Amino acid sequence: MSRVEALRALIKEHECDAYLITDSDGHYTFYSLSQEDRRLNWITECQAQCGLAIVTLNNKAFFQVPPNYRFLAKVEVNTDVWTLGDDIVQWINNQQLSLKRIAYDPRLTPLFIIEQFSALASSLYPIHSSNNWIDIISKKETSSEPSKLTPIWPLDEFRFAGQTSIEKDLQYEIRPYESFFAFLSTLKDQDVWLDERTSVIVLHHLSSTGVVRISRSPIQQMKEIKNSVELEGFRQCHFRDCAAVCQTFEWLQKSMENDALNVTELDVAKYLESRQREQVDFISIAFDTISASATNTALIEYSPFARKTKTLIARDLFYLDGGGNYLDGTTDMTRTLHFGQATQEQIQCYTLALKAILFIEMTGFPCDDTLTGCYIHSLLRAQFASINNSNEHISFGHGVSHGMGVVEGGIFISDSPSLATSTPIRPGMVIAIEPGIYFEGKWGIRLENVYEVIEDDQRLIHFIPLTLLPYSRPLIDVNLLSSEELKWINVYHQRCLQYVDGGTWMKQEIDLFL
Repeated sequence: MSRVEALRALIKEHECDAYLITDSDGHYTFYSLSQEDRRLNWITECQAQCGLAIVTLNNKAFFQVPPNYRFLAKVEVNTDVWTLGDDIVQWINNQQLSLKRIAYDPRLTPLFIIEQFSALASSLYPIHSSNNWIDIISKKETSSEPSKLTPIWPLDEFRFAGQTSIEKDLQYEIRPYESFFAFLSTLKDQDVWLDERTSVIVLHHLSSTGVVRISRSPIQQMKEIKNSVELEGFRQCHFRDCAAVCQTFEWLQKSMENDALNVTELDVAKYLESRQREQVDFISIAFDTISASATNTALIEYSPFARKTKTLIARDLFYLDGGGNYLDGTTDMTRTLHFGQATQEQIQCYTLALKAILFIEMTGFPCDDTLTGCYIHSLLRAQFASINNSNEHISFGHGVSHGMGVVEGGIFISDSPSLATSTPIRPGMVIAIEPGIYFEGKWGIRLENVYEVIEDDQRLIHFIPLTLLPYSRPLIDVNLLSSEELKWINVYHQRCLQYVDGGTWMKQEIDLFL
């Protein structure tokens, strides 16, 4: 019995019409999930970490796939079982499905997902959270081993404020995690504010007869603006992480010159992690490293850990997208390389991706509500206007957390309308911007830098790169760059040399521009 058929048996047993599968855990960690929480991956048999799926009793199943996972899903998902698309509610309506009872796990389903289904003539049926149906059919077991804790700072007594938590009188109580839902039931006749990404189960446990306000969390908004200590930490950890990337590229360059080594995509990902682990204050990699060559570069979010890995060949494009969590910050970068002779089309696309990055860096933006992720996306997209429309342009970006999740959900760069893409970009934010272009079944190119957002004396917003890694001169058509852009690149490369211990590889790459 297939996984989907096993799920349908449970749907029938519980007298439901469908089952909804989300992409998050109980805290809306939808990216870089633990293996036991990757239920969407398991049921779709696809490594896409984001999306939404529904399996119906009447032999239909739909996988709502974000744009950056679309090509990957086409390769990995069994389309005899699953229909792929970008709007699950619209699909239900178009299919004229009579889904009177849709089951879902309220612990793993955020409020905004339920809101999307409110227009359907269906009853959403919350199952008991300890009996997730995907867990039942996959027979997953949660490890009983205690979690390993990493202290963020030395726990010296009275090291910081010189006061105990009681003396500070901050008007909060610390309770055991297990008692959280019982505590919610005590909030009678009180108004409650919930973030739209809060799990539905929280709403179920509120017995309040007051107002429940559902909107963007003020805590998320405060978290997006980093303080001076966090920003300095971001700068320092990028210096170290970029050094690890340079060490990896130097090793890779030498390995590619020795054909007998047969370096694979997985080898590169593992080597990068080994170099990152040597850096001061390293905690973990920020996500599964994307090390892709040849046709895998077109898959955008490909991971060599989940599929049969390719051996790198000099005639193919290669890109490395990696990051690390450090005690003082989080990193995320992508660089595309070619160890042979790139085609003119590849050179053109790389140069346009570089121009997209340069345009953002060289522009001063008014500090107002028009500067959003959706607007930035339109500027990135405009740089690729000269390319034939038969390809897929996918530029995106995201906020970056400090030493935690690499994707901070409050800010996104995308053309998909949402709260995250319409939130104004403000000074103090740290944002990853990654323009790219991908030809399905052929190849793709991406560049990515993390930026500190600052405001100057004229109230103009600027994006200052924290990522300090050379660009690839063999992939650049200088005839497409202005003299100002070339000067900007040279100044950027001088910063790379000044702050990053990039070794021989960095110096050689930068010397190619002289």
